[in-house]
This record gives sequence, C-alpha cells and structure tokens, in this order.
Amino acid sequence: MSGESENPKPKKDRLDLIPRAALLEMAKGLEEGAEKYAPWDYRRTGIAYSDYIASALRHIIAFADGEDVDPESPINKSHIAGALASLAILADSIRRGYGLDDRVS
Repeated sequence: MSGESENPKPKKDRLDLIPRAALLEMAKGLEEGAEKYAPWDYRRTGIAYSDYIASALRHIIAFADGEDVDPESPINKSHIAGALASLAILADSIRRGYGLDDRVS
C-alpha cells in the first residue's frame, strides 16, 4: 500500500468561495418569488429555460443601463438580485432535470 487511503474522500464543493453579498442578493430575489407564487413552486411546475434566461438578461440589461432597483419589485429588490435568482433557478432546473430545454440551437 502506498500510504493513500483506499476510500478517498470525495471532493467537496467550495461553498466558502461564494461571496456572502451574492448569497444575500440571491435570497432577496428568491424571497420575492416565494411570496408572489410559493416557495419552490418552480420545481413543481417545471420551467422553460428561455423564461429564466430572458429574466436574467432583462435584469442585467436594466442594471447595465443604470437602474439599480427593480421598479416592479414590491420589496425593492435589486436587478442583481433578480438576475441571480433567475440564474439560480435555471441552474437548479438543469441539475435536477425538471426544466424544459427550449434553447434555440
């Protein structure tokens, strides 16, 4: 035996590298969706990738154009929060397999 463990530990995701500010912003965006619809509703109903791509892009473009806060938000969430929440839901749907991949190829 070379001194290495026969059962090496699986590599763990480095969640400590996620900036706390990003997590807090994402939580704000997800909170608004949970209040508007229901917590985790997108997992029950499924999502079209294009809907969340479009949402993230709308928030990013609004922010790039100088608008920090989403004027349609009842909780005054930032556009960054909206973009992060949209991308988080998209990532979750891809990893868990409940989304509809309707990207244009």
